[in-house]
Amino acid sequence: MNIKYITEKIFAINDGNDKSFTTGGAVGRQGTILFGCDDRLDPEIIRGMGLPEVAAIFCCDYRRSANSGILNFEKAEKYANENYCGLLSRPEEWWEDPKNRWHLYKLRNDGDILAYGASNVKKMAAGKRIEIGGIEIEALHTPGDTDHSMSYIVEDGGKKIVFCGGLLYKGGKIPYVYRLTQGIHDNSDDDYHGFLHGIPRWKKSLEAISCADLAVPYLGGSIETPREDIAAFCKNIDELYERYADIAALNYYFDALTPNQKTKMGQGREKDFPAYIRQIGNQCNVLRSKTGGALAIDCGGKEAVDKLLSMIERGEINGVEVLYITHYHDDHVDGCGYFRERFACPIYADKIQADILKNPINYRLPCISPVSVDVTALDDGYSWRWHEFELTSLFFPGQTLYHDALLAKNTDTGEAILFAGDSFTPTGIDDYCAYNRNLLITGEGYFRCLDILEKYMPDYIINQHVGKAFDFTSGQLGYMRQNLFERMRVLQKLSVWDDINISLDEYFAMAYPYEQHETDNAQILIGDYARKNIKYEIVAPKRAGKKSVYGVRIYAGDVYLGQKACFMVNND
Repeated sequence: MNIKYITEKIFAINDGNDKSFTTGGAVGRQGTILFGCDDRLDPEIIRGMGLPEVAAIFCCDYRRSANSGILNFEKAEKYANENYCGLLSRPEEWWEDPKNRWHLYKLRNDGDILAYGASNVKKMAAGKRIEIGGIEIEALHTPGDTDHSMSYIVEDGGKKIVFCGGLLYKGGKIPYVYRLTQGIHDNSDDDYHGFLHGIPRWKKSLEAISCADLAVPYLGGSIETPREDIAAFCKNIDELYERYADIAALNYYFDALTPNQKTKMGQGREKDFPAYIRQIGNQCNVLRSKTGGALAIDCGGKEAVDKLLSMIERGEINGVEVLYITHYHDDHVDGCGYFRERFACPIYADKIQADILKNPINYRLPCISPVSVDVTALDDGYSWRWHEFELTSLFFPGQTLYHDALLAKNTDTGEAILFAGDSFTPTGIDDYCAYNRNLLITGEGYFRCLDILEKYMPDYIINQHVGKAFDFTSGQLGYMRQNLFERMRVLQKLSVWDDINISLDEYFAMAYPYEQHETDNAQILIGDYARKNIKYEIVAPKRAGKKSVYGVRIYAGDVYLGQKACFMVNND
Protein backbone atom coordinates (compact mmCIF):
# COMPACT_ATOMS: atom_id res chain seq x y z
CA MET A 1 0.00 0.00 0.00
CA ASN A 2 1.12 3.54 -0.79
CA ILE A 3 0.61 6.84 1.00
CA LYS A 4 0.10 10.02 -1.01
CA TYR A 5 -0.10 13.45 0.59
CA ILE A 6 -2.83 15.71 -0.79
CA THR A 7 -1.82 18.69 1.36
CA GLU A 8 0.82 19.06 4.04
CA LYS A 9 -1.32 17.25 6.62
CA ILE A 10 -3.91 15.33 4.54
CA PHE A 11 -3.12 12.01 2.83
CA ALA A 12 -4.70 9.00 1.13
CA ILE A 13 -3.61 5.37 1.43
CA ASN A 14 -4.40 2.83 -1.29
CA ASP A 15 -2.75 0.39 -3.66
CA GLY A 16 -1.61 3.16 -5.97
CA ASN A 17 -4.41 3.04 -8.54
CA ASP A 18 -7.54 5.06 -9.25
CA LYS A 19 -10.09 2.39 -8.28
CA SER A 20 -8.75 0.63 -5.20
CA PHE A 21 -10.05 1.02 -1.66
CA THR A 22 -8.76 4.26 -0.16
CA THR A 23 -8.29 5.21 3.48
CA GLY A 24 -8.10 8.94 4.01
CA GLY A 25 -6.19 10.53 6.82
CA ALA A 26 -4.69 13.54 8.52
CA VAL A 27 -1.67 14.04 10.78
CA GLY A 28 -2.24 16.08 13.94
CA ARG A 29 -0.33 16.79 17.14
CA GLN A 30 -2.04 13.89 18.95
CA GLY A 31 -1.37 11.36 16.23
CA THR A 32 -2.85 10.06 12.99
CA ILE A 33 -6.54 10.43 12.17
CA LEU A 34 -8.09 8.00 9.67
CA PHE A 35 -11.33 8.27 7.70
CA GLY A 36 -12.56 4.77 7.08
CA CYS A 37 -10.03 1.99 7.57
CA ASP A 38 -8.79 -0.63 5.12
CA ASP A 39 -8.83 -3.96 6.96
CA ARG A 40 -5.25 -4.63 5.80
CA LEU A 41 -3.97 -1.67 7.82
CA ASP A 42 -2.54 -2.24 11.27
CA PRO A 43 -0.26 -0.30 13.67
CA GLU A 44 2.91 -1.78 12.16
CA ILE A 45 1.99 -0.75 8.62
CA ILE A 46 1.07 2.74 9.83
CA ARG A 47 4.49 3.08 11.50
CA GLY A 48 6.16 1.81 8.35
CA MET A 49 4.59 4.70 6.44
CA GLY A 50 6.21 7.16 8.83
CA LEU A 51 2.92 8.03 10.49
CA PRO A 52 2.42 8.50 14.23
CA GLU A 53 0.13 6.21 16.21
CA VAL A 54 -3.52 6.27 15.17
CA ALA A 55 -5.45 8.42 17.66
CA ALA A 56 -8.90 8.43 16.04
CA ILE A 57 -10.84 6.85 13.18
CA PHE A 58 -13.95 8.45 11.67
CA CYS A 59 -16.40 6.06 10.03
CA CYS A 60 -18.70 7.39 7.33
CA ASP A 61 -21.01 4.41 7.84
CA TYR A 62 -21.23 0.95 9.41
CA ARG A 63 -19.88 -1.15 6.55
CA ARG A 64 -17.48 -4.03 7.13
CA SER A 65 -16.12 -3.51 3.62
CA ALA A 66 -15.09 0.06 4.49
CA ASN A 67 -14.28 -0.11 8.20
CA SER A 68 -13.03 -3.58 9.16
CA GLY A 69 -9.59 -2.12 9.85
CA ILE A 70 -10.89 -0.36 12.96
CA LEU A 71 -10.68 -3.73 14.71
CA ASN A 72 -6.89 -3.57 14.37
CA PHE A 73 -6.63 -0.32 16.37
CA GLU A 74 -8.06 -1.05 19.81
CA LYS A 75 -6.77 2.10 21.52
CA ALA A 76 -7.95 4.55 18.87
CA GLU A 77 -11.24 6.36 19.37
CA LYS A 78 -13.80 5.56 16.69
CA TYR A 79 -16.46 8.08 15.70
CA ALA A 80 -19.69 7.32 13.83
CA ASN A 81 -23.28 8.44 13.43
CA GLU A 82 -25.21 7.50 16.57
CA ASN A 83 -27.46 5.20 14.51
CA TYR A 84 -24.42 3.07 13.66
CA CYS A 85 -22.54 3.00 16.95
CA GLY A 86 -24.24 -0.24 17.96
CA LEU A 87 -23.46 -1.88 14.63
CA LEU A 88 -19.79 -1.03 15.18
CA SER A 89 -19.55 -1.87 18.88
CA ARG A 90 -22.12 -4.69 19.19
CA PRO A 91 -22.60 -6.25 15.73
CA GLU A 92 -23.17 -9.65 17.37
CA GLU A 93 -26.68 -8.50 18.26
CA TRP A 94 -27.39 -7.85 14.59
CA TRP A 95 -26.02 -11.22 13.46
CA GLU A 96 -28.05 -13.11 16.05
CA ASP A 97 -31.38 -11.40 15.31
CA PRO A 98 -33.57 -13.63 13.08
CA LYS A 99 -35.16 -10.62 11.39
CA ASN A 100 -31.78 -9.90 9.80
CA ARG A 101 -31.59 -13.43 8.43
CA TRP A 102 -35.01 -14.42 7.07
CA HIS A 103 -37.87 -12.77 5.17
CA LEU A 104 -35.62 -9.94 4.03
CA TYR A 105 -37.63 -7.05 2.63
CA LYS A 106 -35.54 -4.47 4.46
CA LEU A 107 -32.19 -4.53 2.69
CA ARG A 108 -30.65 -1.51 4.39
CA ASN A 109 -28.91 -2.16 6.66
CA ASP A 110 -27.52 -4.96 4.53
CA GLY A 111 -25.25 -7.78 5.71
CA ASP A 112 -22.09 -5.71 5.31
CA ILE A 113 -21.58 -5.72 9.11
CA LEU A 114 -18.43 -6.09 11.22
CA ALA A 115 -17.47 -9.58 12.33
CA TYR A 116 -17.34 -8.52 15.99
CA GLY A 117 -17.43 -5.35 18.06
CA ALA A 118 -14.88 -2.54 18.06
CA SER A 119 -13.71 -0.75 21.20
CA ASN A 120 -13.95 2.95 22.04
CA VAL A 121 -16.84 3.74 19.68
CA LYS A 122 -18.21 7.27 20.18
CA LYS A 123 -21.17 9.18 18.76
CA MET A 124 -20.57 11.92 16.22
CA ALA A 125 -23.58 14.09 15.46
CA ALA A 126 -24.13 15.67 12.05
CA GLY A 127 -23.23 19.35 12.11
CA LYS A 128 -20.84 18.86 15.00
CA ARG A 129 -17.22 20.02 14.90
CA ILE A 130 -14.48 18.30 16.83
CA GLU A 131 -10.78 19.16 17.18
CA ILE A 132 -8.13 16.49 17.63
CA GLY A 133 -4.53 17.62 17.89
CA GLY A 134 -5.08 20.78 15.91
CA ILE A 135 -7.14 19.07 13.18
CA GLU A 136 -10.72 20.39 13.10
CA ILE A 137 -13.28 17.98 11.67
CA GLU A 138 -16.85 18.83 10.74
CA ALA A 139 -19.45 16.09 10.29
CA LEU A 140 -22.04 16.43 7.52
CA HIS A 141 -25.27 14.44 7.26
CA THR A 142 -24.97 12.79 3.82
CA PRO A 143 -27.30 9.77 3.60
CA GLY A 144 -27.08 7.82 0.37
CA ASP A 145 -24.73 4.87 0.39
CA THR A 146 -26.32 4.04 3.76
CA ASP A 147 -29.30 5.63 5.48
CA HIS A 148 -27.24 7.56 8.01
CA SER A 149 -23.94 8.09 6.21
CA MET A 150 -21.80 11.04 7.23
CA SER A 151 -19.02 12.87 5.43
CA TYR A 152 -16.21 14.74 7.16
CA ILE A 153 -14.76 18.11 6.17
CA VAL A 154 -11.19 19.05 7.04
CA GLU A 155 -9.43 22.26 5.97
CA ASP A 156 -5.68 22.46 5.36
CA GLY A 157 -3.47 24.75 3.30
CA GLY A 158 -6.43 26.84 2.22
CA LYS A 159 -8.23 23.81 0.79
CA LYS A 160 -11.41 22.18 1.99
CA ILE A 161 -11.23 18.38 1.77
CA VAL A 162 -14.25 16.10 2.24
CA PHE A 163 -13.97 12.43 3.16
CA CYS A 164 -17.22 11.21 1.65
CA GLY A 165 -17.28 7.42 2.00
CA GLY A 166 -19.31 5.80 -0.79
CA LEU A 167 -21.07 8.95 -1.93
CA LEU A 168 -18.92 9.96 -4.91
CA TYR A 169 -16.38 8.46 -7.29
CA LYS A 170 -13.95 10.04 -9.71
CA GLY A 171 -15.53 11.02 -13.03
CA GLY A 172 -19.07 11.02 -11.65
CA LYS A 173 -19.24 7.24 -11.63
CA ILE A 174 -20.61 4.91 -8.98
CA PRO A 175 -19.24 1.52 -7.90
CA TYR A 176 -22.52 -0.04 -6.76
CA VAL A 177 -25.74 1.21 -8.35
CA TYR A 178 -27.87 -1.09 -6.18
CA ARG A 179 -27.01 1.07 -3.16
CA LEU A 180 -29.35 3.73 -4.55
CA THR A 181 -32.15 1.62 -3.08
CA GLN A 182 -34.54 3.41 -0.72
CA GLY A 183 -38.01 2.58 0.56
CA ILE A 184 -40.80 4.00 -1.58
CA HIS A 185 -43.22 4.53 1.27
CA ASP A 186 -42.63 7.03 4.06
CA ASN A 187 -42.08 5.55 7.52
CA SER A 188 -41.75 2.05 6.12
CA ASP A 189 -39.00 -0.44 6.85
CA ASP A 190 -39.70 -2.10 3.50
CA ASP A 191 -37.24 -0.87 0.88
CA TYR A 192 -37.57 -4.00 -1.26
CA HIS A 193 -39.32 -2.11 -4.08
CA GLY A 194 -36.99 0.87 -3.98
CA PHE A 195 -34.34 0.44 -6.71
CA LEU A 196 -33.02 3.93 -7.64
CA HIS A 197 -35.60 5.54 -5.36
CA GLY A 198 -32.76 7.02 -3.32
CA ILE A 199 -31.62 9.35 -6.12
CA PRO A 200 -33.15 12.57 -4.67
CA ARG A 201 -31.62 11.95 -1.25
CA TRP A 202 -28.27 11.05 -2.81
CA LYS A 203 -28.29 14.28 -4.85
CA LYS A 204 -29.06 16.32 -1.76
CA SER A 205 -26.07 14.78 -0.01
CA LEU A 206 -23.86 15.48 -3.02
CA GLU A 207 -24.97 19.10 -2.88
CA ALA A 208 -23.87 19.20 0.76
CA ILE A 209 -20.30 18.19 -0.15
CA SER A 210 -20.09 20.34 -3.30
CA CYS A 211 -18.47 23.09 -1.20
CA ALA A 212 -15.27 21.02 -1.03
CA ASP A 213 -12.19 21.66 -3.16
CA LEU A 214 -11.18 18.00 -3.02
CA ALA A 215 -13.03 14.79 -2.19
CA VAL A 216 -11.62 11.50 -0.90
CA PRO A 217 -14.08 8.57 -1.24
CA TYR A 218 -13.69 5.01 0.03
CA LEU A 219 -13.07 3.70 -3.49
CA GLY A 220 -10.82 5.42 -5.97
CA GLY A 221 -8.23 8.11 -5.55
CA SER A 222 -8.84 11.70 -4.54
CA ILE A 223 -11.27 13.72 -6.67
CA GLU A 224 -9.88 17.06 -7.78
CA THR A 225 -13.04 18.32 -9.51
CA PRO A 226 -15.90 17.32 -7.22
CA ARG A 227 -18.43 19.83 -8.62
CA GLU A 228 -17.92 18.67 -12.21
CA ASP A 229 -18.05 15.02 -11.19
CA ILE A 230 -21.22 15.57 -9.17
CA ALA A 231 -22.87 17.19 -12.20
CA ALA A 232 -21.85 14.27 -14.43
CA PHE A 233 -23.23 11.74 -11.97
CA CYS A 234 -26.56 13.57 -11.64
CA LYS A 235 -27.03 13.77 -15.41
CA ASN A 236 -26.31 10.10 -16.01
CA ILE A 237 -28.23 8.76 -13.02
CA ASP A 238 -31.31 10.73 -14.11
CA GLU A 239 -31.06 9.14 -17.55
CA LEU A 240 -30.81 5.67 -16.02
CA TYR A 241 -33.85 6.35 -13.83
CA GLU A 242 -35.86 7.48 -16.85
CA ARG A 243 -35.14 4.17 -18.59
CA TYR A 244 -35.94 2.19 -15.45
CA ALA A 245 -39.22 3.95 -14.70
CA ASP A 246 -40.43 3.75 -18.30
CA ILE A 247 -41.06 -0.02 -18.32
CA ALA A 248 -41.30 -0.75 -14.61
CA ALA A 249 -43.70 -3.42 -13.37
CA LEU A 250 -44.02 -1.22 -10.31
CA ASN A 251 -46.11 1.28 -12.28
CA TYR A 252 -48.90 -1.29 -12.23
CA TYR A 253 -48.90 -1.56 -8.43
CA PHE A 254 -48.04 1.93 -7.17
CA ASP A 255 -47.83 5.53 -8.32
CA ALA A 256 -44.39 5.53 -6.77
CA LEU A 257 -41.94 6.29 -9.53
CA THR A 258 -42.06 9.47 -11.58
CA PRO A 259 -45.49 10.95 -10.73
CA ASN A 260 -48.08 9.85 -13.27
CA GLN A 261 -45.39 7.92 -15.14
CA LYS A 262 -46.85 6.05 -18.10
CA THR A 263 -44.77 3.65 -20.12
CA LYS A 264 -44.18 4.89 -23.63
CA MET A 265 -44.69 1.38 -24.96
CA GLY A 266 -48.30 1.31 -23.75
CA GLN A 267 -49.67 -1.10 -21.17
CA GLY A 268 -50.10 -4.75 -22.06
CA ARG A 269 -53.66 -5.88 -22.75
CA GLU A 270 -55.41 -7.31 -19.69
CA LYS A 271 -57.90 -10.16 -19.92
CA ASP A 272 -59.79 -12.57 -17.67
CA PHE A 273 -58.22 -15.91 -16.84
CA PRO A 274 -59.41 -18.87 -18.89
CA ALA A 275 -62.20 -20.78 -17.17
CA TYR A 276 -59.82 -23.61 -16.23
CA ILE A 277 -57.48 -21.33 -14.23
CA ARG A 278 -58.31 -19.96 -10.82
CA GLN A 279 -56.40 -17.70 -8.44
CA ILE A 280 -56.96 -18.70 -4.81
CA GLY A 281 -54.61 -16.39 -2.88
CA ASN A 282 -51.19 -16.76 -1.26
CA GLN A 283 -49.76 -16.39 -4.77
CA CYS A 284 -51.30 -19.75 -5.67
CA ASN A 285 -52.98 -20.35 -9.02
CA VAL A 286 -54.75 -23.58 -9.92
CA LEU A 287 -54.73 -25.12 -13.40
CA ARG A 288 -57.73 -27.47 -13.62
CA SER A 289 -57.98 -30.35 -16.06
CA LYS A 290 -61.31 -31.42 -17.51
CA THR A 291 -60.62 -34.76 -15.74
CA GLY A 292 -60.85 -33.00 -12.38
CA GLY A 293 -57.13 -33.11 -11.65
CA ALA A 294 -55.43 -29.93 -10.49
CA LEU A 295 -51.95 -28.48 -10.82
CA ALA A 296 -51.03 -25.78 -8.32
CA ILE A 297 -48.52 -23.04 -9.05
CA ASP A 298 -46.74 -21.70 -5.93
CA CYS A 299 -47.90 -22.00 -2.34
CA GLY A 300 -47.26 -18.90 -0.28
CA GLY A 301 -49.12 -19.88 2.86
CA LYS A 302 -51.25 -22.35 4.80
CA GLU A 303 -54.44 -20.67 3.56
CA ALA A 304 -53.72 -21.74 -0.02
CA VAL A 305 -53.55 -25.38 1.07
CA ASP A 306 -56.81 -25.06 3.01
CA LYS A 307 -58.50 -23.60 -0.08
CA LEU A 308 -57.24 -26.48 -2.21
CA LEU A 309 -58.71 -28.92 0.34
CA SER A 310 -62.00 -27.00 0.26
CA MET A 311 -62.06 -27.23 -3.54
CA ILE A 312 -61.73 -30.99 -3.23
CA GLU A 313 -64.51 -31.15 -0.60
CA ARG A 314 -66.83 -29.15 -2.89
CA GLY A 315 -66.04 -31.39 -5.87
CA GLU A 316 -64.43 -28.58 -7.86
CA ILE A 317 -61.31 -30.73 -8.29
CA ASN A 318 -60.59 -34.38 -7.63
CA GLY A 319 -57.18 -33.77 -6.11
CA VAL A 320 -53.91 -31.92 -6.49
CA GLU A 321 -51.50 -33.86 -8.70
CA VAL A 322 -48.56 -31.43 -9.05
CA LEU A 323 -47.16 -28.34 -7.35
CA TYR A 324 -44.88 -26.15 -9.47
CA ILE A 325 -42.71 -23.45 -7.84
CA THR A 326 -41.83 -20.36 -9.91
CA HIS A 327 -39.29 -18.93 -7.46
CA TYR A 328 -37.93 -19.22 -3.93
CA HIS A 329 -39.42 -16.05 -2.36
CA ASP A 330 -41.16 -16.60 0.96
CA ASP A 331 -44.56 -15.45 -0.27
CA HIS A 332 -44.44 -18.26 -2.84
CA VAL A 333 -43.10 -21.11 -0.68
CA ASP A 334 -44.01 -20.52 2.98
CA GLY A 335 -46.95 -22.93 2.71
CA CYS A 336 -44.99 -25.75 1.09
CA GLY A 337 -44.32 -27.62 4.33
CA TYR A 338 -48.03 -27.73 5.11
CA PHE A 339 -48.74 -28.62 1.47
CA ARG A 340 -46.43 -31.63 1.74
CA GLU A 341 -48.31 -32.82 4.84
CA ARG A 342 -51.63 -32.77 2.97
CA PHE A 343 -50.67 -33.86 -0.55
CA ALA A 344 -48.37 -36.65 -1.69
CA CYS A 345 -47.88 -35.26 -5.20
CA PRO A 346 -44.52 -34.22 -6.71
CA ILE A 347 -43.21 -30.66 -6.37
CA TYR A 348 -41.37 -29.39 -9.44
CA ALA A 349 -39.03 -26.47 -10.13
CA ASP A 350 -36.28 -25.63 -12.58
CA LYS A 351 -32.88 -26.90 -11.46
CA ILE A 352 -31.55 -23.32 -11.10
CA GLN A 353 -33.44 -23.02 -7.83
CA ALA A 354 -33.53 -26.61 -6.60
CA ASP A 355 -30.77 -26.03 -4.05
CA ILE A 356 -32.00 -22.70 -2.73
CA LEU A 357 -35.45 -24.25 -2.21
CA LYS A 358 -34.11 -27.30 -0.40
CA ASN A 359 -31.24 -25.59 1.45
CA PRO A 360 -32.20 -21.95 2.07
CA ILE A 361 -29.71 -21.77 4.96
CA ASN A 362 -26.96 -21.78 2.33
CA TYR A 363 -28.06 -18.37 0.99
CA ARG A 364 -28.74 -14.82 2.10
CA LEU A 365 -30.99 -13.19 -0.50
CA PRO A 366 -34.13 -11.02 -0.52
CA CYS A 367 -37.37 -12.62 0.66
CA ILE A 368 -35.56 -15.79 1.73
CA SER A 369 -37.68 -18.28 3.67
CA PRO A 370 -36.38 -20.81 6.22
CA VAL A 371 -38.85 -23.36 4.79
CA SER A 372 -37.06 -26.22 3.05
CA VAL A 373 -38.77 -27.51 -0.09
CA ASP A 374 -37.40 -30.74 -1.55
CA VAL A 375 -38.29 -30.41 -5.23
CA THR A 376 -37.84 -32.57 -8.27
CA ALA A 377 -35.44 -30.51 -10.40
CA LEU A 378 -36.35 -30.09 -14.06
CA ASP A 379 -34.02 -29.16 -16.89
CA ASP A 380 -34.72 -25.97 -18.78
CA GLY A 381 -37.14 -26.81 -21.60
CA TYR A 382 -38.29 -30.11 -20.09
CA SER A 383 -41.78 -30.94 -21.42
CA TRP A 384 -44.40 -33.47 -20.41
CA ARG A 385 -48.04 -34.23 -21.03
CA TRP A 386 -50.48 -33.65 -18.19
CA HIS A 387 -54.04 -34.55 -19.24
CA GLU A 388 -55.02 -32.15 -22.05
CA PHE A 389 -52.06 -29.83 -21.39
CA GLU A 390 -48.54 -29.86 -22.78
CA LEU A 391 -46.36 -28.46 -20.01
CA THR A 392 -42.88 -26.98 -20.39
CA SER A 393 -40.64 -25.82 -17.55
CA LEU A 394 -38.47 -22.83 -18.49
CA PHE A 395 -35.54 -21.13 -16.81
CA PHE A 396 -36.95 -17.60 -16.59
CA PRO A 397 -34.52 -15.26 -14.74
CA GLY A 398 -36.74 -12.22 -14.42
CA GLN A 399 -37.66 -10.85 -11.00
CA THR A 400 -34.83 -12.93 -9.57
CA LEU A 401 -31.99 -14.93 -11.07
CA TYR A 402 -33.43 -18.00 -9.28
CA HIS A 403 -36.70 -18.06 -11.19
CA ASP A 404 -38.56 -20.21 -13.67
CA ALA A 405 -41.87 -20.22 -15.54
CA LEU A 406 -44.37 -22.87 -16.57
CA LEU A 407 -45.76 -22.85 -20.09
CA ALA A 408 -49.07 -24.69 -20.39
CA LYS A 409 -50.57 -25.32 -23.83
CA ASN A 410 -54.18 -26.49 -23.90
CA THR A 411 -54.28 -29.03 -26.71
CA ASP A 412 -58.09 -28.77 -26.88
CA THR A 413 -58.22 -25.01 -27.45
CA GLY A 414 -54.68 -24.24 -28.66
CA GLU A 415 -54.33 -21.55 -25.95
CA ALA A 416 -50.86 -20.99 -24.48
CA ILE A 417 -50.56 -19.80 -20.88
CA LEU A 418 -47.30 -18.72 -19.27
CA PHE A 419 -47.23 -18.79 -15.47
CA ALA A 420 -44.45 -16.20 -15.24
CA GLY A 421 -44.10 -15.90 -11.47
CA ASP A 422 -43.50 -12.26 -10.59
CA SER A 423 -41.38 -11.30 -13.59
CA PHE A 424 -43.81 -9.10 -15.55
CA THR A 425 -46.90 -6.98 -15.03
CA PRO A 426 -48.85 -5.28 -17.84
CA THR A 427 -46.59 -2.21 -17.45
CA GLY A 428 -43.29 -4.05 -17.89
CA ILE A 429 -40.48 -5.79 -16.05
CA ASP A 430 -40.14 -6.52 -12.35
CA ASP A 431 -36.58 -5.40 -11.57
CA TYR A 432 -37.35 -3.07 -8.65
CA CYS A 433 -35.03 -5.00 -6.32
CA ALA A 434 -31.49 -5.21 -7.68
CA TYR A 435 -30.56 -7.53 -4.80
CA ASN A 436 -32.60 -10.20 -6.62
CA ARG A 437 -29.70 -10.25 -9.14
CA ASN A 438 -31.22 -8.64 -12.24
CA LEU A 439 -28.31 -8.95 -14.66
CA LEU A 440 -27.98 -7.05 -17.93
CA ILE A 441 -26.35 -9.59 -20.24
CA THR A 442 -27.67 -10.35 -23.72
CA GLY A 443 -29.21 -13.80 -23.76
CA GLU A 444 -29.52 -13.81 -19.96
CA GLY A 445 -31.71 -12.11 -17.34
CA TYR A 446 -34.62 -10.18 -18.83
CA PHE A 447 -33.14 -10.54 -22.30
CA ARG A 448 -33.72 -14.28 -21.94
CA CYS A 449 -37.26 -13.72 -20.65
CA LEU A 450 -38.07 -11.55 -23.65
CA ASP A 451 -36.60 -14.21 -25.96
CA ILE A 452 -38.99 -16.74 -24.42
CA LEU A 453 -42.01 -14.45 -24.75
CA GLU A 454 -41.13 -13.74 -28.39
CA LYS A 455 -40.68 -17.45 -29.11
CA TYR A 456 -43.99 -18.62 -27.65
CA MET A 457 -46.12 -15.42 -27.75
CA PRO A 458 -48.42 -16.78 -25.02
CA ASP A 459 -52.09 -15.85 -25.17
CA TYR A 460 -52.09 -15.38 -21.39
CA ILE A 461 -49.23 -14.23 -19.17
CA ILE A 462 -50.05 -14.76 -15.50
CA ASN A 463 -48.30 -12.96 -12.64
CA GLN A 464 -48.97 -14.66 -9.31
CA HIS A 465 -49.89 -11.30 -7.70
CA VAL A 466 -52.15 -9.98 -10.45
CA GLY A 467 -55.84 -10.87 -10.71
CA LYS A 468 -55.95 -10.52 -14.49
CA ALA A 469 -53.95 -12.19 -17.23
CA PHE A 470 -52.31 -10.07 -19.91
CA ASP A 471 -50.23 -10.27 -23.06
CA PHE A 472 -47.73 -8.17 -25.01
CA THR A 473 -47.45 -7.43 -28.69
CA SER A 474 -44.21 -8.10 -30.55
CA GLY A 475 -43.75 -4.33 -30.70
CA GLN A 476 -43.99 -4.03 -26.91
CA LEU A 477 -41.49 -6.84 -26.43
CA GLY A 478 -39.12 -5.10 -28.84
CA TYR A 479 -39.57 -1.83 -26.95
CA MET A 480 -38.58 -3.47 -23.66
CA ARG A 481 -35.55 -5.08 -25.29
CA GLN A 482 -34.38 -1.73 -26.70
CA ASN A 483 -34.86 -0.14 -23.27
CA LEU A 484 -32.49 -2.70 -21.76
CA PHE A 485 -29.85 -1.94 -24.38
CA GLU A 486 -30.20 1.77 -23.61
CA ARG A 487 -29.69 1.06 -19.91
CA MET A 488 -26.49 -0.77 -20.73
CA ARG A 489 -25.26 2.29 -22.63
CA VAL A 490 -26.01 4.62 -19.70
CA LEU A 491 -24.45 2.22 -17.20
CA GLN A 492 -21.24 2.20 -19.21
CA LYS A 493 -20.96 5.90 -18.35
CA LEU A 494 -21.84 5.35 -14.68
CA SER A 495 -20.06 2.13 -13.86
CA VAL A 496 -16.55 1.94 -12.48
CA TRP A 497 -16.11 -1.62 -13.74
CA ASP A 498 -15.43 -3.08 -17.16
CA ASP A 499 -18.53 -5.22 -16.71
CA ILE A 500 -21.51 -3.13 -15.65
CA ASN A 501 -23.10 -6.07 -13.83
CA ILE A 502 -20.67 -5.74 -10.93
CA SER A 503 -22.33 -2.37 -10.25
CA LEU A 504 -25.78 -4.01 -10.34
CA ASP A 505 -25.10 -7.27 -8.52
CA GLU A 506 -24.46 -7.26 -4.78
CA TYR A 507 -23.64 -10.97 -5.05
CA PHE A 508 -21.13 -11.03 -7.91
CA ALA A 509 -18.93 -12.74 -5.30
CA MET A 510 -20.81 -14.77 -2.71
CA ALA A 511 -19.85 -17.39 -0.17
CA TYR A 512 -21.55 -20.79 -0.29
CA PRO A 513 -22.80 -22.05 2.08
CA TYR A 514 -23.60 -18.68 3.60
CA GLU A 515 -24.35 -20.25 6.98
CA GLN A 516 -22.56 -23.44 7.95
CA HIS A 517 -20.87 -25.51 10.62
CA GLU A 518 -17.16 -25.80 11.23
CA THR A 519 -16.87 -29.10 9.39
CA ASP A 520 -18.04 -27.52 6.14
CA ASN A 521 -15.85 -25.82 3.58
CA ALA A 522 -16.94 -22.50 2.11
CA GLN A 523 -16.78 -21.95 -1.62
CA ILE A 524 -16.62 -18.46 -3.09
CA LEU A 525 -18.90 -18.31 -6.11
CA ILE A 526 -18.01 -15.69 -8.70
CA GLY A 527 -20.57 -14.64 -11.31
CA ASP A 528 -19.70 -15.96 -14.76
CA TYR A 529 -19.46 -12.43 -16.12
CA ALA A 530 -16.84 -11.48 -13.50
CA ARG A 531 -14.93 -14.73 -13.16
CA LYS A 532 -11.90 -13.79 -15.27
CA ASN A 533 -11.11 -10.75 -13.18
CA ILE A 534 -12.07 -11.49 -9.56
CA LYS A 535 -9.75 -12.90 -6.91
CA TYR A 536 -10.44 -13.43 -3.22
CA GLU A 537 -9.03 -14.45 0.14
CA ILE A 538 -10.86 -15.57 3.29
CA VAL A 539 -10.21 -13.73 6.55
CA ALA A 540 -10.95 -15.52 9.84
CA PRO A 541 -12.30 -13.37 12.68
CA LYS A 542 -10.01 -12.78 15.65
CA ARG A 543 -12.94 -13.16 18.01
CA ALA A 544 -15.82 -15.66 17.94
CA GLY A 545 -19.27 -15.64 19.51
CA LYS A 546 -22.32 -17.77 18.83
CA LYS A 547 -21.64 -16.99 15.18
CA SER A 548 -18.17 -16.52 13.72
CA VAL A 549 -18.28 -14.20 10.73
CA TYR A 550 -15.58 -14.85 8.15
CA GLY A 551 -14.81 -11.99 5.81
CA VAL A 552 -13.92 -12.44 2.15
CA ARG A 553 -11.53 -9.91 0.65
CA ILE A 554 -12.33 -9.27 -2.99
CA TYR A 555 -9.95 -8.02 -5.67
CA ALA A 556 -11.02 -6.94 -9.16
CA GLY A 557 -7.72 -7.36 -10.97
CA ASP A 558 -5.30 -5.20 -8.96
CA VAL A 559 -8.14 -3.23 -7.34
CA TYR A 560 -8.94 -4.06 -3.71
CA LEU A 561 -12.64 -3.67 -2.88
CA GLY A 562 -12.61 -4.48 0.83
CA GLN A 563 -14.41 -7.39 2.47
CA LYS A 564 -17.24 -7.55 -0.04
CA ALA A 565 -18.53 -10.97 1.03
CA CYS A 566 -18.77 -13.08 4.17
CA PHE A 567 -20.13 -16.29 5.59
CA MET A 568 -21.10 -17.48 9.08
CA VAL A 569 -20.00 -20.47 11.11
CA ASN A 570 -22.43 -21.45 13.87
CA ASN A 571 -20.63 -22.31 17.09
CA ASP A 572 -23.56 -23.43 19.27
